[in-house]
Formats: sequence, C-alpha cells, structure tokens
Amino acid sequence: MSNRWRKSLLKPPTHLRGATPDFLAPYDPWAGDEIEMQPGSYENYTRFSAASHTLSEAEYDEADAAFRRLYREILDGTAPWGSEAEVVAALAVDAPIRHDSRPPNEALQYISDDILAEMSEDQVPDIGVVAPDRVLGPLSEHALPRYIHRIAGAVMGFAPMIRGGVMPVARVIYQKPRPPTALSSPIRSIARAPVMVWHKTAEGLAPLLPLGPRQAGLFCGTRPRLHVALPEGAVVIGRATPLLDGGWWLAAALSLPEPPPPEILLRRMMLELHRLRRHDRRLSWEDLLRERAEVVYRTACEWSWLECCAETLALWRTGPVR
Repeated sequence: MSNRWRKSLLKPPTHLRGATPDFLAPYDPWAGDEIEMQPGSYENYTRFSAASHTLSEAEYDEADAAFRRLYREILDGTAPWGSEAEVVAALAVDAPIRHDSRPPNEALQYISDDILAEMSEDQVPDIGVVAPDRVLGPLSEHALPRYIHRIAGAVMGFAPMIRGGVMPVARVIYQKPRPPTALSSPIRSIARAPVMVWHKTAEGLAPLLPLGPRQAGLFCGTRPRLHVALPEGAVVIGRATPLLDGGWWLAAALSLPEPPPPEILLRRMMLELHRLRRHDRRLSWEDLLRERAEVVYRTACEWSWLECCAETLALWRTGPVR
C-alpha cells in the first residue's frame, strides 16, 4: 500500500474521455467527473471479505450498482443519509475504520503551495478551471484572491487528474529525467500526510476527524513549526507535513472562520470510504484522507458557504500571512 499514491483507486470511466460537457450531478455541480464511478472489484471482495460474505458475481454486480445509485441519490438529497447501510454490508465494505500504523514521511525541505500549483498546471493545463470547483465548491462562484486559486491547484496536484488515476505531482517525480531528491522528497511527504480539518486551540491543532495516533499528536506543540505562518481563522485545512530536522509545515493551508460540525464531515467521508473500499477493502482511514483530500475541503467549504459565507470571503480577502 505504501506506493499506491502514484495511482489512485478513483479512476473515471473511459467513456468520459469523449463526453460532451454536461451536468453529471445537477445538485452537486462542483463534483465534476469524479461523480462517475467504475464498478467495484469482485476479485477484491472474494479475497478480502469475511467467509460469511458469499455473493455470486452477478449478485455482487447488482449490489454494487445499487450502491452507485444510492451514492448519487444521497448527494442529490433524494435519499437520506444512512440509506446505503444495507448494501454496504452486503458488499463487505462496512468494517470499522482502521488507522495507518506507519509513521509520517519526513521531508528534506519545505516546498511552497505556489510550486505545487505550478507543477499541477504543467501536467494538467486546465487545472485552474477544474480545481476551484472541486476544492471550494460553491465558494468558487465568488471573486477570490489568486492565492486561494493556487491553494486549490496545490490540493488537486494530489488528486487523480490524469488518465489511469495518476496524480499530477506523481507524474512530475516519476517521469524522466527524474527531479533531484530535494524536490521529490517533500512531494512524497505531503502525499503521505493525510489531509485534516484542524481546529486551533491553546495546545496546538486539534483534528476534527478521526486520525491515527502516529499522526494525531505529532503537530500539537511537540515539534517546532517552520517559519511559515498559519493563516488567520479558527480553522485551517491542510496536510501537516514533518521535516527531517524536526519542524513541520501545513501544506495547502486553507482557513475558515468557524469549524464545521464534525458529524457532517464524518458522514460524508464515511460514504467516500465505502466508495473506495469497493476497490480495496484494506483501505485505511488515512489512505482515504490522502486520496480524497478535495472532498474534505469541499465539504467544509460547502458548510461555510451555507453558514458563514460573508465571514469566509472576508477572511480570504485579508490575504495570506507571509
């Protein structure tokens, strides 16, 4: 599982390569092509589900199609949250979350969001159009400072934007000629760091979602932080990335004025966990947060748009702290 970040489990269906522009999800137009799903893996089901799960391949395909339909209906608001419980149990993707026991990957040096965004644009030229929708949701419809767009580009650099589920930054460090280790090291470290919605407290940053013990306590005052100031606001979303010298920084840091209710974030990401587990039932919670980072950002931004839109836009327009 350690090198899987090069290619995501989330691979859009091949028919989208020649599709004409259309709203795939009218009630969630910011999701983009990610709303379309490949069928789950029956081979993975037979290999990694318990012996009590004995669906035939035809029965599995029927249950998987039911999940894909319910997934869309839940996000469209035409089916209630939790209505997928029976089908996810049948597909054996409802096991309790498990955490990644590996330690974070320490970077040799810091890399800025500006560089990550430029790398993403080099590999996916239209990422500047796609990234704001996918990361900011309805907040992307407002006039925003350029640095917010750069953060969105940095976030999508670690999303499966290239054919076959390849991430833009993965192509950068694996194509020839290979870049120097000083450049590839921080990219690998950010890729290993799970994205999190952090609430600022007197003790440091507190995660609003579950996080494994190898990650949760690492950045709450026990390490000196790199001299890159956190943005203003009570909440900041980003990937806490450690450095080899003992420091750390928050990659793709996006601030919000108020913390979204954790239960709203959790139910959305549990639905996403069930989606990805259809392809690999060994998926850890941290794997999910790495692969579906933009869903965490977008869900938090959707809540902010509904509950504190003016405050969020005012916060962003004050500019980044340098």
